[in-house]
Amino acid sequence: MQEVDPVQVQAWLESGAVLLVDVRETREYEAEHIAGALLLPMSSLDPDYFPVLPGRRVVLHCAIGKRSQAAAKVLAAAGPEVAHMHGGLDAWKDAGLETELPLPEPAAKVVQPGQVLAQEYMAPKGLDLAELARRSGLAQAELAGLVAAE
Repeated sequence: MQEVDPVQVQAWLESGAVLLVDVRETREYEAEHIAGALLLPMSSLDPDYFPVLPGRRVVLHCAIGKRSQAAAKVLAAAGPEVAHMHGGLDAWKDAGLETELPLPEPAAKVVQPGQVLAQEYMAPKGLDLAELARRSGLAQAELAGLVAAE
């Protein structure tokens, strides 16, 4: 079984010469993964259904290299020629190579009270600040600050 280092795997990925298979579990992959890696958790690895692509190397990786090494041995015994990336995702990051992280949850948009006043009260009634000031008895400058969320 061949062991390859992350820099070599990156070069193969860039040239399209490799199928990189991540054998970690789904939750690990979702937390962080190498762009272009195919997720095939070791817990569901079946050599009979393992993808083999003629003309492309297959390299397995995991977090630190232990699971991918074990998976490579299982697959090699069944026939497919595979390699494993020494050191796994940790070695990949130690080599300064990039990973994909989940996008942060978008922040909830906070609607300012002045926007609600302007959009849901003033606009439907056709009121401008001067008219609202006259009707409410408040200073127009105060209302302008409220609507502008100052």
